[in-house]
Amino acid sequence: MSAGSEGARLAIVIEIIPPYRIPVFNLLGKCLGDNLLVLFMSAQGGREWMAPASRLCFPYKVMNGVRLTGRRHDPFPRYWNREVVRHLTDFSPTLIIIAGYHHPTSYAVWWYAKRRRSKLYLLCESTPFDKKSRRVWVEALKWAFIRTCDGYIVPGKASAAYLKSYGVDERLIVFAPNSIDTDSFPGYAPTDDELLERERQRFTQEFSLPPFNLLFVGRLAPEKGVDVAIQVVKRLQNDGMEVGLILVGDGPLRGQLEARVQRESVRHTAFLGFKQPGEMAFCYRMGHLLIHPAESEPWGLVVNEAMTCGVPVLCSPKVGAAQDLVIEDRTGYQCQSVMEYVTRVAELMKNPPKLAEMRKRCREVAATLSPEACAEGFLRAFRRASGIGELS
Repeated sequence: MSAGSEGARLAIVIEIIPPYRIPVFNLLGKCLGDNLLVLFMSAQGGREWMAPASRLCFPYKVMNGVRLTGRRHDPFPRYWNREVVRHLTDFSPTLIIIAGYHHPTSYAVWWYAKRRRSKLYLLCESTPFDKKSRRVWVEALKWAFIRTCDGYIVPGKASAAYLKSYGVDERLIVFAPNSIDTDSFPGYAPTDDELLERERQRFTQEFSLPPFNLLFVGRLAPEKGVDVAIQVVKRLQNDGMEVGLILVGDGPLRGQLEARVQRESVRHTAFLGFKQPGEMAFCYRMGHLLIHPAESEPWGLVVNEAMTCGVPVLCSPKVGAAQDLVIEDRTGYQCQSVMEYVTRVAELMKNPPKLAEMRKRCREVAATLSPEACAEGFLRAFRRASGIGELS
């Protein structure tokens, strides 16, 4: 992996230190050295995950930003970092990649790029399913920001479609697929099936679960569609099928959901709470299918993670990763109603050979969305902005 652009500099301005970006930025750091600078608006951004500084092997700075939101656990906080212009001026980047357009800091970066004539690329994960603001001036400001960038980096097809809806020329779009922290998700080779079965038996006994279980991973919040997952399991149980539900994550709905499964006599449900990235591979291996019926999900790294661990996916078409990873009848299915989820689960429960084949395909497809592939996308954008070569 080579940048091929001596003297050119790349600055990336991003909200927080997300664990899944660390391997990508480490690869960029190895390639670019001191010609890379990553500026974080916040160390954690209200998220519960932890990213040890010892793993960050690239030049970076954590800015002391002002969090412009009253809710402590708001999943989409906005930041103002007054020192961002100073850091960019000191570094003098050839290309700035800004993650998102909803922070006041984003517009300070936009102002700097136009004033200093640095190239500005937008790292965009929005999709056509995202809710638009009802305020005309907000949409106008977003339209102006998007249209005046010099290029765009997207993780997949849904985000590319979103940008095209704003009139963006598809030739200016670079694909850098979202990838997981592979160190935390080694996955299991097919030869480990016996070990996997023993692990599942111990787990199901501990939590009083049946042999077949669906897995939900994410914030227990309305937009994640947790209620749909519970409805699916309840319907399957009412139809006489022994199926359970493992829920990994925490959030504002947890108390309500726990009360609901008790009130409605939904059997075999296990609330495991929040888990750190290093604990998640085990959790994924305990489920037979991931159910992800989110109503709003820019990408959905849980899809990558599940498939890396050989778990097929049933998800809403509104999940950004669906178009790139959920291949019909091979790695999973896109479902638009409770009955569609129920039907797919029932079919796969009755067809173990089909499920085993899908597990294999999941690993193969997930492997193509690697940190190396993501880093190469960033470097392609960097070479383009530096005048080294055109995109192919």
